[in-house]
Amino acid sequence: MISPAIVAADILGLKPGVGLETARAALADAGLTNGVEQPNVIVYEARMLTTITQRQRLVLVHEENRITTSALIIDFDDVGNLESMEQTFECVREVLLQRYGSPTVRVEEGRFRDNVVDDINAGRLIRIVEWHPPTGRLRFRIPRRLDRRVRMEVQHAHQFPRSGKPCGVWNRSDDGANHVFM
Repeated sequence: MISPAIVAADILGLKPGVGLETARAALADAGLTNGVEQPNVIVYEARMLTTITQRQRLVLVHEENRITTSALIIDFDDVGNLESMEQTFECVREVLLQRYGSPTVRVEEGRFRDNVVDDINAGRLIRIVEWHPPTGRLRFRIPRRLDRRVRMEVQHAHQFPRSGKPCGVWNRSDDGANHVFM
């Protein structure tokens, strides 16, 4: 059984392999009942990081009624305001560092510049922080995306592909499949 208090406070409570109905019941007990369903995905408007004011969405990716990945998508307020983007990223990272401690992996390449979307998609601006808790992998990053939307993602999965391709579970993948665009 998953504790609703843990789920409401921490994405690690939604670990890979947990039964989808168990996770949904814990989320409902924590007050999250507004999930929007898409094939193999449920998206909740949920402020998991309470000190972060930007829009946040909790995503459950599932196969065969088991969670494969849980994630928190965090929007930037203004992609055109580079100082705000960098400050927001740093604030979220600081919250995660306080919560999970020293990361196992930390990659910082490039800087926030006027062509930030192009820099992210070309791999000139990379921000990745990863922890290896007993429940799998936890990764915070600004992902490369084919749809050119810029946002932050905290993902919890057993493992992540090592590909540098601009594809994730919330993007149009190389195989042409549609995934969550919320």
